[in-house]
Amino acid sequence: SFDACDEMQSIDCGILCQAPAKKDETKAPPKPEIMRIVPRGIQRGGQTEVTLQGKNLTGVLAVKCTDSRVATFTGPATDGGVPVILRTPADLPRATYEFQVIGSEGKEIGRTSIRISNLPSREFAPAEVGGAVQFPMTVLGALEKPGAIDRYECTAKAGQSIILDGTSKGVGGKADLTLQLTD
Repeated sequence: SFDACDEMQSIDCGILCQAPAKKDETKAPPKPEIMRIVPRGIQRGGQTEVTLQGKNLTGVLAVKCTDSRVATFTGPATDGGVPVILRTPADLPRATYEFQVIGSEGKEIGRTSIRISNLPSREFAPAEVGGAVQFPMTVLGALEKPGAIDRYECTAKAGQSIILDGTSKGVGGKADLTLQLTD
């Protein structure tokens, strides 16, 4: 009869039309993006707090220098940054040092570098460019776009030696720099 057929369809539908089991739709966490260490330069022979900057950094477990003479202590990561304490010996050669960023699975997820010098370092934010520099000092700046100019002012005494050294590629940049000294 018609009623029996409806019942059969109902029973069949209950069995045949069952929704498929849901697949595991857990999304993989976004891939971390390593941008830089701030400040980009420090003075050797002490302990300095720096910050690894980037995106999706919550899975970062450690930041380690490829040179074992530079000790690192990694703090708790947030999405946009990881606090790191660096300890450097006083006789560490002036150079650019590379750092490995280790993710939650214990594997390297990126690299970045920092300049370590024998002089105090100061990184100028774009709004501060043009500020006064007190020697001796390593000055760090950033050119935001091609053709940009950073200008710094200083006072020197007659007979005082000043060494000006511009680098971009040495700290991971792409710019071809020109230094101009004016009076």
